[in-house]
Amino acid sequence: SSGINAEYGRLRKKFPFPPTIWDGDNTSYCFKDRSRSYLVDFYLTNKYPTPAEKKDISARSGLSVTQVSNWFKNRRQRDRMTQKQVVQAVQAIKSENGQFKLSHDVR
Repeated sequence: SSGINAEYGRLRKKFPFPPTIWDGDNTSYCFKDRSRSYLVDFYLTNKYPTPAEKKDISARSGLSVTQVSNWFKNRRQRDRMTQKQVVQAVQAIKSENGQFKLSHDVR
């Protein structure tokens, strides 16, 4: 099975991406930069677009409605995870500072 994966990797490198996927722009998360920037701009104003808004975003970005829906769902999840990590880091710092003050006060 590893031969198949290695062979697939060589095939992907050997042949260029089809024009429907890549137009020469740098890509991130498999979307063209123009499509992604449109999604990000809309996300900054509204994290929960309506079905009609998703259809409009789809038409303007060149992505399917499913891709737009999935992008918003994944972006909200990433934001939640980032927020959770920040809260955990702040709690850890508060915990360390609290322990430091206690040991410092004992002296």
